[in-house]
Amino acid sequence: MHDPVQWIALIGIVGIGVVFTIETRKWRQIGSVMTRGQRILRAILLAFIEALFVMMLIGPWITVRKDPISSLLYWMICLILGLIVVVLALLDMRAVVSQYARLNRQMFSDLKGDDRFEK
Repeated sequence: MHDPVQWIALIGIVGIGVVFTIETRKWRQIGSVMTRGQRILRAILLAFIEALFVMMLIGPWITVRKDPISSLLYWMICLILGLIVVVLALLDMRAVVSQYARLNRQMFSDLKGDDRFEK
Protein backbone atom coordinates (compact mmCIF):
# COMPACT_ATOMS: atom_id res chain seq x y z
CA MET A 1 0.00 0.00 0.00
CA HIS A 2 1.94 2.95 -1.31
CA ASP A 3 -0.94 5.16 -2.35
CA PRO A 4 -2.26 7.63 0.27
CA VAL A 5 -5.81 6.99 -0.98
CA GLN A 6 -5.50 3.38 0.13
CA TRP A 7 -4.38 4.41 3.62
CA ILE A 8 -7.26 6.87 3.87
CA ALA A 9 -9.66 4.13 2.75
CA LEU A 10 -8.28 1.66 5.29
CA ILE A 11 -8.53 4.18 8.12
CA GLY A 12 -12.04 5.08 6.93
CA ILE A 13 -13.18 1.44 6.90
CA VAL A 14 -12.00 0.89 10.46
CA GLY A 15 -13.23 4.28 11.70
CA ILE A 16 -16.72 3.92 10.25
CA GLY A 17 -16.96 0.39 11.61
CA VAL A 18 -16.06 1.57 15.12
CA VAL A 19 -18.47 4.52 14.98
CA PHE A 20 -21.31 2.29 13.76
CA THR A 21 -20.63 -0.24 16.53
CA ILE A 22 -20.82 2.52 19.13
CA GLU A 23 -24.00 3.88 17.54
CA THR A 24 -25.77 0.51 17.53
CA ARG A 25 -25.01 0.11 21.23
CA LYS A 26 -26.53 3.54 21.89
CA TRP A 27 -29.62 2.57 19.86
CA ARG A 28 -30.36 -0.09 22.47
CA GLN A 29 -29.86 2.36 25.34
CA ILE A 30 -31.86 5.24 23.87
CA GLY A 31 -34.98 3.29 23.09
CA SER A 32 -37.64 4.83 20.89
CA VAL A 33 -36.00 8.16 20.06
CA MET A 34 -35.00 6.98 16.59
CA THR A 35 -37.59 5.52 14.28
CA ARG A 36 -37.12 2.18 12.58
CA GLY A 37 -36.80 3.98 9.25
CA GLN A 38 -33.93 6.09 10.56
CA ARG A 39 -32.11 3.00 11.78
CA ILE A 40 -32.56 1.29 8.42
CA LEU A 41 -31.44 4.44 6.60
CA ARG A 42 -28.31 4.67 8.73
CA ALA A 43 -27.50 0.99 8.19
CA ILE A 44 -27.86 1.45 4.42
CA LEU A 45 -25.73 4.58 4.64
CA LEU A 46 -23.05 2.61 6.48
CA ALA A 47 -23.11 -0.11 3.82
CA PHE A 48 -22.65 2.44 1.03
CA ILE A 49 -19.84 4.23 2.89
CA GLU A 50 -18.03 0.95 3.54
CA ALA A 51 -18.45 -0.04 -0.14
CA LEU A 52 -17.05 3.33 -1.14
CA PHE A 53 -14.00 2.88 1.08
CA VAL A 54 -13.47 -0.66 -0.23
CA MET A 55 -13.62 0.66 -3.79
CA MET A 56 -11.06 3.31 -2.88
CA LEU A 57 -8.86 0.65 -1.30
CA ILE A 58 -8.86 -1.78 -4.22
CA GLY A 59 -9.23 0.83 -6.97
CA PRO A 60 -5.53 1.35 -7.74
CA TRP A 61 -4.97 -2.40 -8.07
CA ILE A 62 -7.97 -2.85 -10.36
CA THR A 63 -7.34 0.13 -12.61
CA VAL A 64 -3.56 -0.17 -12.98
CA ARG A 65 -3.63 -2.80 -15.76
CA LYS A 66 -6.84 -1.81 -17.50
CA ASP A 67 -7.41 0.54 -20.37
CA PRO A 68 -8.35 4.15 -19.58
CA ILE A 69 -12.03 3.65 -20.39
CA SER A 70 -12.49 0.92 -17.77
CA SER A 71 -10.53 2.98 -15.22
CA LEU A 72 -12.77 5.95 -15.93
CA LEU A 73 -15.85 3.75 -15.58
CA TYR A 74 -14.62 2.32 -12.26
CA TRP A 75 -13.93 5.74 -10.74
CA MET A 76 -17.19 7.10 -12.14
CA ILE A 77 -19.05 4.32 -10.32
CA CYS A 78 -17.11 5.29 -7.19
CA LEU A 79 -18.16 8.92 -7.68
CA ILE A 80 -21.81 7.95 -8.17
CA LEU A 81 -21.66 5.87 -5.00
CA GLY A 82 -20.27 8.91 -3.19
CA LEU A 83 -23.15 11.04 -4.45
CA ILE A 84 -25.62 8.40 -3.25
CA VAL A 85 -23.97 8.63 0.19
CA VAL A 86 -24.50 12.41 0.16
CA VAL A 87 -28.18 12.03 -0.76
CA LEU A 88 -28.72 9.41 1.95
CA ALA A 89 -27.00 11.65 4.51
CA LEU A 90 -29.29 14.53 3.53
CA LEU A 91 -32.33 12.26 3.93
CA ASP A 92 -31.10 11.24 7.37
CA MET A 93 -30.54 14.86 8.32
CA ARG A 94 -34.07 15.73 7.17
CA ALA A 95 -35.49 12.92 9.31
CA VAL A 96 -33.53 14.09 12.36
CA VAL A 97 -34.63 17.72 11.92
CA SER A 98 -38.29 16.78 11.45
CA GLN A 99 -38.21 14.52 14.50
CA TYR A 100 -36.54 17.28 16.52
CA ALA A 101 -39.22 19.76 15.45
CA ARG A 102 -41.97 17.29 16.32
CA LEU A 103 -40.52 16.68 19.79
CA ASN A 104 -40.16 20.44 20.37
CA ARG A 105 -43.78 21.05 19.37
CA GLN A 106 -44.88 18.26 21.68
CA MET A 107 -42.80 19.61 24.57
CA PHE A 108 -44.09 23.16 24.17
CA SER A 109 -47.69 21.99 23.85
CA ASP A 110 -47.22 20.02 27.09
CA LEU A 111 -45.83 23.13 28.76
CA LYS A 112 -48.65 25.27 27.39
CA GLY A 113 -51.27 22.82 28.61
CA ASP A 114 -49.78 22.76 32.10
CA ASP A 115 -51.46 25.76 33.73
CA ARG A 116 -50.58 25.01 37.36
CA PHE A 117 -48.29 28.00 37.52
CA GLU A 118 -50.86 30.47 36.22
CA LYS A 119 -53.11 30.22 39.31
